[in-house]
Amino acid sequence: MKKKEKVRRTDLSIYSNDQLKKYSRYLMIIGILLICAGVAATLISPALFLLMIIAGAVCAIAGTDYKKELKKREEMFND
Repeated sequence: MKKKEKVRRTDLSIYSNDQLKKYSRYLMIIGILLICAGVAATLISPALFLLMIIAGAVCAIAGTDYKKELKKREEMFND
């Protein structure tokens, strides 16, 4: 049995705090818009609904990850 490999994630240390703040906001907005568009796309196709909901959720989760990284940096700076 092979050992499970960890999922590789983007190293967020290359971004400045301002960039993280901007990107997290953009990702959250895009995620919300995709989810709303997915609900509106229900009339066209259920598969499109699922695709857009999943894409919106992924964007929103990425935005919250960026926010968590920013919060972690602020806590380290305050200590």
